Amino acid sequence: MLFLATAVIFSSASFAQGYSFGYYWRDFNGTVSPDAFPGGMDAKNQPVYVALAYDKYLIAAQIFTNDNNAYYSYGALEHGVKINNKILCTEYPEQFEWIPTDANALKKITDKYLLKGGWEPNLTLYIGRAKYGNEVLVGKVLADSTIDGLYFTRNGKTLHTKTFDVLSFKSNQFKGILGVRSATAVILSSASFAQGGPSGYYWRDFDGTVPPDAFPGGVDANNRPIYIAQVYAKNILMPAKIYFNDNTAYYEYGNKELGEKDNVMILCTEHPEKFEWISTEGKSIRNITGKHLVIGGYQEEKSATYIGRTRIGGEVVVSKVVIYTPARAEYDALYLISKGVQHHVFSFDVLTFQ
Repeated sequence: MLFLATAVIFSSASFAQGYSFGYYWRDFNGTVSPDAFPGGMDAKNQPVYVALAYDKYLIAAQIFTNDNNAYYSYGALEHGVKINNKILCTEYPEQFEWIPTDANALKKITDKYLLKGGWEPNLTLYIGRAKYGNEVLVGKVLADSTIDGLYFTRNGKTLHTKTFDVLSFKSNQFKGILGVRSATAVILSSASFAQGGPSGYYWRDFDGTVPPDAFPGGVDANNRPIYIAQVYAKNILMPAKIYFNDNTAYYEYGNKELGEKDNVMILCTEHPEKFEWISTEGKSIRNITGKHLVIGGYQEEKSATYIGRTRIGGEVVVSKVVIYTPARAEYDALYLISKGVQHHVFSFDVLTFQ
């Protein structure tokens, strides 16, 4: 196993620079975590939660209480998916603000931080809500199109309104809260782990500033941390890496290394000691049981890709682990780019969470 022990000291000033640090996205496995943010209310006065569904594209969705589906609108239809979803969470729900607006006035909101609602080709997406009957429902807001407005669903129908609330985060007020926090020391060691669960980690929107709870999975040639990211590009959700003092996430695709600055999330946790890098091989990864492999993205056919690392070119590099169908198991490997050259690594470490 590769050994990585990194001490990273973050000041409260660096914490206060970003806007997205006050909220985060958890992988949704059917259980609503206590810090999930309720954006609406159903007819039984039960909360409706804000979600992102990765299906047709990456689209804002809603999750109902006691329902493990995320529902979203696309192509004038309601879609419900049980896998590949994220749920919006926060420790500071009071810092969210629902701003009343309409399709025309939305473009005039320039002094607020609006949460992105996913990605569709040639569109800007935000998160919105509207009252429908005796319910308040959540959906995607289309901007920069000829059909701007809020699109949401209920009972198999897709609905559209040009008058709605759009979700924002009070970044200025939140900076004041963060400013009183003391410096945080994060010590990572591959030899020390405790019991936990998948809800102990989460993904933050990455705006170019590394948050203090980001999990460094590797080190560069200068012994600086390399962080674990997730990018939505080429209509695929993929694992990626973020270098120290670099606002770009780099990922392997089509035998090349590509960079992405938009639609990027960074892996974070308050319990880095619960991560474990397990030494394995491509042919053996299917035999890992009793461990939660951290999903870093998905292939075109929506099968999961995982997060791996290896030492190469003087660095400990993070990239994607691809697991094919059993008939193509000989291609299961860590795929990465180092100094412009693609490598298929068959012995590597894979990231798990206890």
